[in-house]
Amino acid sequence: MDPVAAIVRFNAMTAARDKMCRLVQYISRFVWYYLQRHGYSADFVTRFKQLEGAISTARKLFRIGKSVDVLQSAAATLHHPDLLVRCTLTFSKVNTALFLVFDHIVWGCRIGIFPKTDKAYWGHLSNRFWLVSLSALLLRDFYELKRLVQERMARQPNASGDGRLNQRQQNRGRAGSSIRAAPGAIAATCVRHPEVVLDTIKNMADFLLPLGNLDLISSSPGLLGLCGTVSSAIGTLVLCDDRYKIRPS
Repeated sequence: MDPVAAIVRFNAMTAARDKMCRLVQYISRFVWYYLQRHGYSADFVTRFKQLEGAISTARKLFRIGKSVDVLQSAAATLHHPDLLVRCTLTFSKVNTALFLVFDHIVWGCRIGIFPKTDKAYWGHLSNRFWLVSLSALLLRDFYELKRLVQERMARQPNASGDGRLNQRQQNRGRAGSSIRAAPGAIAATCVRHPEVVLDTIKNMADFLLPLGNLDLISSSPGLLGLCGTVSSAIGTLVLCDDRYKIRPS
């Protein structure tokens, strides 16, 4: 595809614009933390803090109504043939929709529509639903990786030894062979299925964000900014190239 046409196509997608804004938002958080730690002027640090805050507020506005889209997509995953994929994706989407609903309230508090509403409470609640949603997505990712590795290992030749060995010796041989073959099977799976690996990395990076926001782990704005940057960069790559998109999603 022509590079200019690809850029135009990318800019035409609402999700793509959101990913780019998210990327700049978390880069800004990482940058202002870095500048603050290294003694740069408070005015310079404040500029990046204001940039992060402005983009964060704008993204909350752009996401208004998206909860309905997410719930509609949850209905589509109800018919997936794999039980675990069906349950994790549907459960994740429902929690994402609730996260977005409460995030709308946070946006209203931030701009003054709900001046008497406890913004911290609703922000805490939205982060909890976001955390549950990401937990379900990570469970699905690990399940997919395990399934693909097992399929890879099942296609490898059996090196359990002579057929005259007794059953216990054969079982030991198969177990030893599986252990020796596992690293190679994992590596081959990662190479052949980069979409699953990237989705796992993205969700693991995102997973730290609500953990940090809820003070469930000891973290710094710099660490959370870096995690958000990694997940946003992967999300942008997936939108640019469908080959890196895990399906269904």
